[in-house]
Amino acid sequence: MGLVQRFDPPGHLPDFYRIPGQLEQWHEAVSCWFDEARDLQKNRVPDGRVPFFNPTTFDPGGPVLEQDITWNAFPKELPRLYGRERALQEAEMLWPLTRYAPRFTGGIMKRTLYRPLNEYCEWHVVRDPNTSNIKKVVFTSEPPEYWQAMFGDTLKTDEGRELKFEGDRDLVLKLYRELVSDEVELDDLVASEDIVSEDPDEEPLVREGCYNPYNKC
Repeated sequence: MGLVQRFDPPGHLPDFYRIPGQLEQWHEAVSCWFDEARDLQKNRVPDGRVPFFNPTTFDPGGPVLEQDITWNAFPKELPRLYGRERALQEAEMLWPLTRYAPRFTGGIMKRTLYRPLNEYCEWHVVRDPNTSNIKKVVFTSEPPEYWQAMFGDTLKTDEGRELKFEGDRDLVLKLYRELVSDEVELDDLVASEDIVSEDPDEEPLVREGCYNPYNKC
């Protein structure tokens, strides 16, 4: 018997409850990701004793220890490269994907922008156009897979398994209009072409017609 019964959405967000079967599909996907991550480590540790497990299928026993995680969320790579003052400026900029990794080459990678922030804690600053004073800071901590799943995309694992989600594109659009702007249109959230490197061995980061986590919104 496992330590927990089911993998719930991040922060127990309720969005998946509105989509029939979505909670079960999410649980199966996360469980699959855990199993694949564990299998990947078996050949890298002595005797295959991986200190990592799927808590829905295994209970290690013993007392459960709860600890607070201290993390200020600002990416350490930025001050390491640029110093604190410039790092604060870089964190508000949009970078082309060609800066993310050397293997990301080609025109579409240059045109596709991302924020150089750590996944699970990203933010966007809204400033007064006249004074540059901060008016609002919007934080997000959901992984991109959460929105891809809610959009109804099919995600591939590292071992090639396909994870299909029911999804609800109208719900995604509704949330974007509530959380970002009421001017967001569905086409703003859909990839108009494959976002893929010129390297023929690279799989597309985003496929045409799917949810685009690098959308302009």
